[in-house]
Amino acid sequence: MSTAFGTRPAPVSAAPHPQRPIEPCVSVSKLKLMPATTALFFDVGGVVLTNGWDRSARLRAAALDWDPFEQRHESVVADFETGRIELEDYLDRTVSMSGGCSRANNSGTSCWRNPAACPAALTVVEALARNKRCFMATLNNESLDLNRYRIERFQLRNYLDVFFSSCYCGLRKPDQRFYRLVLQITQRSRG
Repeated sequence: MSTAFGTRPAPVSAAPHPQRPIEPCVSVSKLKLMPATTALFFDVGGVVLTNGWDRSARLRAAALDWDPFEQRHESVVADFETGRIELEDYLDRTVSMSGGCSRANNSGTSCWRNPAACPAALTVVEALARNKRCFMATLNNESLDLNRYRIERFQLRNYLDVFFSSCYCGLRKPDQRFYRLVLQITQRSRG
């Protein structure tokens, strides 16, 4: 079956096995019922899609002296991923200074225009979205330009209700304030 993300493998048919009584592994009287799941939060990079601008992507994109570039990146990445500086500022402060992925020959986005879908994960996301039983959102650290590009490129709006990205929330994982903010906005509890 074909999807927006590629071809879905055909279902595997299991050979029938003889009927046998199913015995519970735990006494039913001791079971606590799990509350119904009402919300699912997905990371984008490395879960639904490949990582966007991680260390290996920066290594591939930048033909430069790695250590000085990485030091400059580390000094501004929090501001970049939380929307306090834009792509052009990031490039001015990191990449352009090193002679690598220069602004003269690209808009900055070509440095991370090779994302790929994780087909198995996207198939799950697609099925869950079709089911419409849960609120579905992302919870990820990404810069504004990368976030917008990936949402458009992979048509993620078709599957996810909201994008809680660090560039919109002004906070990054693993900061507990980020998780708390998302739970407050969605009116969900931790339990």
